[in-house]
This record gives sequence, structure tokens and C-alpha cells, in this order.
Amino acid sequence: MGVERFNADPFPLDRRAEAWNIALEALGLETVGDVLPSGGRLLRFQAPQATEFLLFIAGPLALVRLATATDHAWLGLPLDGAMRLSDNITVRERELVFWPAGIGGLFEVP
Repeated sequence: MGVERFNADPFPLDRRAEAWNIALEALGLETVGDVLPSGGRLLRFQAPQATEFLLFIAGPLALVRLATATDHAWLGLPLDGAMRLSDNITVRERELVFWPAGIGGLFEVP
């Protein structure tokens, strides 16, 4: 059980993409194309039952799961704005969505 934090803001602008990629890879995620926020934060909390909670506070972001990821399902809740799932379903602010985890596209925040 623990909390991990990542903040891209202290990194120089030309190194933020690399910093985001390293942080995301540690979670079994990677970005799609050149869609990376120029700043932002990520908070990861692991509950005693091994449930992980991720909070992204960032701009546009498109994520895919790596083959090394071990999660079984995702529960998403955009607190501000919207996100688009890999099957092109748009989830709006404060809508709760559950979907099975699979390797490949996860979600995109336009």
C-alpha cells in the first residue's frame, strides 16, 4: 500500500515527453503518437486489496496498455472534461464507466 506521485512541471519543456513516458511505462501504459500533455501530474494509490487508483491531472492524453500490464478491469470517471474510449465511446464529465482491460487502446482525453 502506498502513494506515488509524478509531476512533469519541474522538467524542462524539451524533456517532459520523456519524463511522462517513463512514468507511464512503470504503470504498464504508454502514449499514442505525439499526444502528450506539456505539464501535469499523476497520482497512484494502491489499496490493501491490491486495487490501484490513478489520477491524471493533465491536458490531452491518449493511452494504450502494454503487454506487461497485469490489470483486469478499468473504472473511469472524468472529473473535468471528457474522455474517449478505444471503441470511440465518449464518456462525459462525472459519468462512471467500467470496461475490461485488454492490451491496446485504453482511452484518450482530447
